[in-house]
Amino acid sequence: AVLAVPPCVPTHTGCFGLDIGPKSSQAFTQALASCRSLFWNGPMGRFELPGFAAGTRAIARAAGALTAAGATTVVGGESAGVGLKRGGAGSAGAGV
Repeated sequence: AVLAVPPCVPTHTGCFGLDIGPKSSQAFTQALASCRSLFWNGPMGRFELPGFAAGTRAIARAAGALTAAGATTVVGGESAGVGLKRGGAGSAGAGV
């Protein structure tokens, strides 16, 4: 399979959206930066596959940074909890 980051348009026939792209990761991270509470209920993509884990890792790092800065972070669902830990923020004190 060919991995590509297409422009933000409806998914082409025969293609699947399996992760958010770098621009979306940056936009989410910037939007979350000023939050005092975060409720995260699922990974950003098919993070179990290495080629599609970048979006979930980015949000996990943002969640960890928010928690470290004193925000209340609640992560719901087993997949989101695994994504948080794989993203390097599992020890940040977020509630899972």
